[in-house]
Amino acid sequence: MARWSNSTDEMNKIAQFSEKAASCILVKLMLEDGKTVEGALRGVNVKNNGFENNTMRFSGEFKIVTKDHQSLVIDFLDTKSVENAWSDEAAAEYEKLGVIKLKKKNGKK
Repeated sequence: MARWSNSTDEMNKIAQFSEKAASCILVKLMLEDGKTVEGALRGVNVKNNGFENNTMRFSGEFKIVTKDHQSLVIDFLDTKSVENAWSDEAAAEYEKLGVIKLKKKNGKK
């Protein structure tokens, strides 16, 4: 479960990552511990605490599936940056591995 934000900087981070992820199908996440994770974005979950105890807090998490079909849930607060990992080559590779399916248009992908 994603952790609640404890500062304005963390709230801004959650807002920025949520906005960035909205335009991604394939993502590359650079984590705070120095690791990099890449995969097909399956979901983004952002929530607030409903101003509990007169304090607004947010949390967020990415749900991704890697090339080896590993399902991961990654806390926004464990993430340093988010990049769109889409390229025609990457998409073709993910499709070949059965992670995504590209919709054909007029007989073409």
